[in-house]
Amino acid sequence: MTRYLLLGLVLATGCGTDGTTVDPPDDPPAEATAIERCLAGGGTLQQLWMTSNQHGPVSSIAVGGTTVVLGSLDGSVKQWTTGGTSPIYGVPFEDDTGIVVDSLAFAHGADDKVAGVDRDGRFNEWRISDASPMRNLPVVTEGPLTAVAISSQQAAVAIGPESPEVRVIDRASGDISEPLTTQLWGATSMAFAGDSLFTAGHWYGVPEIERRDTSAPDAVVEEWRENSLQGQVKAIAVNGAYLAATGDNLVAILDPMAIAGEKIVVSVPDHQGIGVVLLTDMIVTVGHEGTLRTWSTTGEPLATLQIPEPVGIGRDAEGATLFTSGPDGMLHAFGCK
Repeated sequence: MTRYLLLGLVLATGCGTDGTTVDPPDDPPAEATAIERCLAGGGTLQQLWMTSNQHGPVSSIAVGGTTVVLGSLDGSVKQWTTGGTSPIYGVPFEDDTGIVVDSLAFAHGADDKVAGVDRDGRFNEWRISDASPMRNLPVVTEGPLTAVAISSQQAAVAIGPESPEVRVIDRASGDISEPLTTQLWGATSMAFAGDSLFTAGHWYGVPEIERRDTSAPDAVVEEWRENSLQGQVKAIAVNGAYLAATGDNLVAILDPMAIAGEKIVVSVPDHQGIGVVLLTDMIVTVGHEGTLRTWSTTGEPLATLQIPEPVGIGRDAEGATLFTSGPDGMLHAFGCK
């Protein structure tokens, strides 16, 4: 059964800025992350530390393990190591090129690579261990690329919210597909999971996500379209159990292998979601309006935290720390205490 929730106010776990209190989440499952266990024990989300990006305002962020990679408006792409007591600045992949990288992605569990796409329509891969460039495709398509996802074998890139153009790149050969067949009128985000590629955006101004088989990505296997809402999906995250999506005034939770089936759709009028990550049994979103929010996988709001305006969000492998950055030019770390 489809569930719809309309939320005009998101309450805070513990004591929020407005003094409102709610019960902490139920006991987390055995495999719960550190943040989930902490919140279940009555802890609260808070900023752990922040540090200067050293390259000014940030345009993109990706997190893999203990490595945070930031793209900046000066064209630099740099990495931070965050596993110790304080973050350590690493060797830049790109330095002050003036060509802005608007999207970054790790091949989680696949290799030691991070990929980025920029406003000149280029696709790049870099090796994390020594910051070496591994692939540069200078003309993937005409116009700026604004979204990227990678798996062990493929990458997917998109032009943006005003265009449905999505292409798939063979990471072994560098071959670039023709634009995929789609009903999207704008493609804003993508993710690989198992044998599926998910592409998200909007259809005539309503949220839509398409699922494809990676062996034949031109064909759409199934789609989710939410005609009850106006807006676009701006970010998605997928694991074996859930597909979480956020965007213009919405949070959605779908079954990744049956996105047209049972679903939870939350209308959040004050949330311009632009980033999302999954914990074990919890979803975390960040919005352009400057909030970080946690949700149960049944759609209930758990906590909200005012943060500097973000461009996205990432999590470490243990689920102990969340990272954001944005126009303030700072890297922020958040956790539960």
